[in-house]
Amino acid sequence: MGQIDEWFFKWLAGIQFDPKNPGYKKIIINPQIVGDLNYVSASTESLYGKISVDWKREKGLFNLKINIPANTEATVILPNKTTQSVGSGTHTFSVKL
Repeated sequence: MGQIDEWFFKWLAGIQFDPKNPGYKKIIINPQIVGDLNYVSASTESLYGKISVDWKREKGLFNLKINIPANTEATVILPNKTTQSVGSGTHTFSVKL
């Protein structure tokens, strides 16, 4: 089950640690759209708090909601390959597919 969990968190939800800053102080959120999958919700606990990702694909839009723990940063890579850096808190994104 470990490999399935890793694939789900790392690829579908896109929750990854930044290899230059291990320990989830800096996080990469890079969700992947696969096949006809339209919704993913995942969370994991880090040393700094809960990291959560919820994304939904509907009507030609990709909607992403993330929660980044206090005192951490994230780089968000959206399916259209745009990137954005965010700090702690809840953030939402919407891009046309």
